[in-house]
Amino acid sequence: MVAPLFIAGFFIDKRQLLNRNFFNQNIGSFKLGNIISAAVFIPMGLFIIYLTFAGRLNMDISRHYAGYLQNTAATVEQKFNSWLSPASADQPPATRTAQSGDVAVTVTFESGKFNVALDTHSVDLSAFDFSASVKLKTAGSELSTASVTPVSDAAHHRSAILTFPSVAGPFTIIISDLVDTSPVSLFFERR
Repeated sequence: MVAPLFIAGFFIDKRQLLNRNFFNQNIGSFKLGNIISAAVFIPMGLFIIYLTFAGRLNMDISRHYAGYLQNTAATVEQKFNSWLSPASADQPPATRTAQSGDVAVTVTFESGKFNVALDTHSVDLSAFDFSASVKLKTAGSELSTASVTPVSDAAHHRSAILTFPSVAGPFTIIISDLVDTSPVSLFFERR
């Protein structure tokens, strides 16, 4: 998306079409560069103000995308770090996080067990069923939990330790039935 702008900028700069002399031209008592900046930034500012007051630009809309970007960035960082330092026998537990609406999801995988934590300040999580809503998906199948050990049953902070039948290779933990949003998928590589 940005590449065409860079390419156009390169050709404009190469031909010296928009150089210092161009932007320093006086149009009345104003510089041309200032007029161009005002023509771009003032309408954009007014558009953002309109979206805010019209209710189309708010945290509820952007929270989902921010959580998705944060989870993607964490996955990219983990992949990059795994390339830099190969896995060792004393490797710390693998932790993945995600956001589903107002619920923060944290899954830690260690020694074949999963510590699944759900945290929120605005949703009642007391009806959430770990055994029915958490699945492990491999390349060939989707597995249900073998055992669930509750750690915390509070309405806003729920956690449990889950075990699944043994699997080989990479897998994904899928958590559904969270606050009427799409399921959360967290990718793990078995080491």
